[in-house]
Amino acid sequence: MTGPASVAFSLKAGDISGPIDTTTSGVVLAILDKQAPTDQDYAAKKGQIRDSLLQAKQSELFQLFITNLRTQMEKTGKIKINQQELKSLTRQQSTEDEGE
Repeated sequence: MTGPASVAFSLKAGDISGPIDTTTSGVVLAILDKQAPTDQDYAAKKGQIRDSLLQAKQSELFQLFITNLRTQMEKTGKIKINQQELKSLTRQQSTEDEGE
């Protein structure tokens, strides 16, 4: 876990976190039990954990790159967003979601 939910790793068994904003809702964590991996488990999964963390970091960096590139291209005028069409599409999508 990354971001605000990473507080779970600093809590002890029986602790309850403060409110955590998930952008769509809020949550509170209650730690029921905390188990540390054995040295054998860690050694067996070390490569898998490293690959997983590396992939997450690469994805995060790529998203940051895309966001910065889009912002820069919007500022220089290489990308122009039709705000009226964007509002129309957003409005249309929200009415479809409500109908489900």
